[in-house]
Amino acid sequence: MTAATMTAPPVKPPSVHTTSAPLWRNWPAILVSCGTTLVTASKWEEAFREQVTPETLGEGSLAHFLGQCLHETGMFLRLQEDLSYSTAARLIAVWPRRFPDVASTAGLLMNPRALAERVYTGRMGNDLPGDGFKYRGRGFPMITGKDNYEALQIETGEPLVDFPELLLTPSVALRCGLVWWKSNVSDTMKSIEAVTQRVNNGQLEIEKRRALTATAQRALLANPWK
Repeated sequence: MTAATMTAPPVKPPSVHTTSAPLWRNWPAILVSCGTTLVTASKWEEAFREQVTPETLGEGSLAHFLGQCLHETGMFLRLQEDLSYSTAARLIAVWPRRFPDVASTAGLLMNPRALAERVYTGRMGNDLPGDGFKYRGRGFPMITGKDNYEALQIETGEPLVDFPELLLTPSVALRCGLVWWKSNVSDTMKSIEAVTQRVNNGQLEIEKRRALTATAQRALLANPWK
């Protein structure tokens, strides 16, 4: 029996990996140009850098997203709905259908828990006592109601129903805000009125939202992807 002739396998040339560096955007400059403080921009830089890419939202939608979120959160400083209203006039302005006159606001001024229970209990999945206050607006763009918390929990894996305060952290707030936005705001919505209606279920402070969206658009143009 003769030994078989062994033929060495052909040697493959080493594979060349051509990986390009990820695109980068100057988020601190964008946020400061929109009106945030440098300290606030620094807190949010990592979340925006990690979660927002050129594929996340189109430039027009991103400008709307920033404008609305800046308004809803008071320049990213207020990630939880402030229900401590000091005047009946303000309550009537925010919820005109629920509070048609001064008498209807009795017992609700500077009483956030009672106000939350009045305006949110019995809807948006808030079916238990205390749900209205527990699932008041948080994050981007003020996620409200147990149904919305549960939906985002399914989409993101964040345990929001048991720990709603997670929406007060930049990374979770931004992640959930983007998920909510993609599910609720169509890229075909071009007008500030249409977008505001979806976000606010009304036209509250529409001119401020319009100005912030325009400012965000200019900031994005001045700081493109690189």
